Amino acid sequence: MVNIKYPTKVKHPNGEYYPINTSYTVGLRCMSLIDSDVSPKERTYGVLTMLFGKDAPKDVFMLDKAVLYLQRGEELEVQKTRVHDIDIVQDLPLIAISIETQFPAIDIREKEIHFWKFIDLIESLNGTLINNVREIRTTKLSDIKDPKHRRNVEEAQKRYKLKGKEVAKPTLAELMNEIEGGETNG
Repeated sequence: MVNIKYPTKVKHPNGEYYPINTSYTVGLRCMSLIDSDVSPKERTYGVLTMLFGKDAPKDVFMLDKAVLYLQRGEELEVQKTRVHDIDIVQDLPLIAISIETQFPAIDIREKEIHFWKFIDLIESLNGTLINNVREIRTTKLSDIKDPKHRRNVEEAQKRYKLKGKEVAKPTLAELMNEIEGGETNG
């Protein structure tokens, strides 16, 4: 049996270790907060507090660790190359059904799962409802010759469209400047 080690703490430059709240539900709440309309300062403080606790430093180092953790350890450049055909917050009901279909012993509504394991489970799904939805989202209508089939796929794409909204994503420096009470040049 393979024993995968998932991160559970962060060592800060001050020498202290801070535990990560690794529950996938906390990861989802962080992602919801990131996509919310709250101010960048509240967003940053909320994510850092949910992940590392109220006593952890609220600085650039911890913010960088939070971003890296929520991106499952991938740098931003790698994340940008991925096809964005899923929103784990919006698609959670479809994901839960798909995980329970493929892995009957795992009920994500009743079991605490490490956020990275949750992502691993999603990425390992095959032939499930969420996979079908992802395929619908990425199908190019121009590749479909049959007009009736193209119309059906187009309707399905509208039904399963990602609802992502554009939220201004401030830089780390801007967020830290706000946290520390400074002004931004924005």
